Amino acid sequence: MVDLVLQGPERGKPQRHLLDLSRPERREAMSDLGLPAFRADQVS
Repeated sequence: MVDLVLQGPERGKPQRHLLDLSRPERREAMSDLGLPAFRADQVS
């Protein structure tokens, strides 16, 4: 016999998107990725 599971899968936090970050946070995120910080200004 098969057990019936009525719970859905647990969901984690959504990934953060670069456009959701402030300009200084984007610059820091780019540096963390090993890219030059000015690349964040090109996304803005």
